[in-house]
Amino acid sequence: MSGRQAKKGRRGSRSHGGGGSDREPIELRPDEPIRDLLGRTPVRLRIEGDLLVGYGFGHQRVEIPRSSVKSLGYYYKARYRGGPRRGLVVLDGEGRMLLRAKGSWTKKVFAFSAKAGLPTPQHRDEGRLWRRAKGYRRLRTAPRGAEPATALGVVFVLAVVMLGGMAGLFLARLLPASFGAVRLLFYGLALIGGIIAGAVVGGQAVKCATEALKWMARLVTRSGERPSAAASTRTSPRRSRRTRSEFAQVVVLALLIFGPIVLAATLSNGIQDERLINRLRHHGVRVSGQVWDQVAVSNSTGHRRDVGVEHHIHLQFVTNGNRLVWTAEPAIDGHRYSKGPLSDATIVYDPANPETAAVAQQLRWSPWGGGRTGNLVFGSALTVALVVYLPFWLRRRRAR
Repeated sequence: MSGRQAKKGRRGSRSHGGGGSDREPIELRPDEPIRDLLGRTPVRLRIEGDLLVGYGFGHQRVEIPRSSVKSLGYYYKARYRGGPRRGLVVLDGEGRMLLRAKGSWTKKVFAFSAKAGLPTPQHRDEGRLWRRAKGYRRLRTAPRGAEPATALGVVFVLAVVMLGGMAGLFLARLLPASFGAVRLLFYGLALIGGIIAGAVVGGQAVKCATEALKWMARLVTRSGERPSAAASTRTSPRRSRRTRSEFAQVVVLALLIFGPIVLAATLSNGIQDERLINRLRHHGVRVSGQVWDQVAVSNSTGHRRDVGVEHHIHLQFVTNGNRLVWTAEPAIDGHRYSKGPLSDATIVYDPANPETAAVAQQLRWSPWGGGRTGNLVFGSALTVALVVYLPFWLRRRRAR
């Protein structure tokens, strides 16, 4: 045998996993490993010679002699609040825990035990966990400060969601009074739209802040190492397409909420007003009456002590049968007839139902004018856009 062949033989007999073979190292990682700011996944269990070594965040390294390890164990406990409690443990000869690592490890734990020469892993769903052995350690499966950072992110997103809802209500209050009862619908839609927009903006802000921290970590790292291509944290084309698809879903949801609902509500109110006008024009009886505008003032108990003013307009008249009628004035296309606290006017009522009445001047108004026309155009445009876009969106969903 030549010197080159001997050197090649010595190189080929070198063990990569500490188990005396030239195959891949015997290693176990969590099912969904957490990455650090550099995109690395340090959490793992590994067989290195006569040692079972656990690696965690913060350069943690826990060495356990293989002779002290009897088997592995994993547990899963459902909780009423929060996510399930689960993790992996390393057990000694007396069934006590030498090492404990939180998270899900169930996908490859059986294969790892078989390769490491360990018996079938134990499993517990109920009751207490195994006892702790002397020198018991916990593996750090998440970076330090991860939980406070997550809580801070959740609080930030909730705050942005609240601000988005308040902004939507503020914009809805700028609508003119000619919108009539549809304004209440717009209040609800604006609140929902503001909450959705706040959730999207808050989530994107947290994502951008996370990417900025990763960029700074890669910039200031002393070792100059970069994550591998498989563990890179840069946004892949598939992830970018997924982000655009999620944004498209939000757009479709907004169209679905605003378009058909606004159009249906506008058509419903317009048809009701049109029926009222036609009924009173063809079958109504004209009499003299009075219009009462009762103003209700409400003082809020908040810090600003805002004053709210509400107008309750009623009609009072006597029918041809000498019946005194007191009824609320209808709002046709959001318009009401009011010239002060008390004014005389000609009132048209339905003989079959005297409570159905309106001021004669109101019958000259079109039930489809003013803000209702804008509602029709707005709702129709969004509905048409939804009908055109929905087949493409469904096709993309099926392609995924």
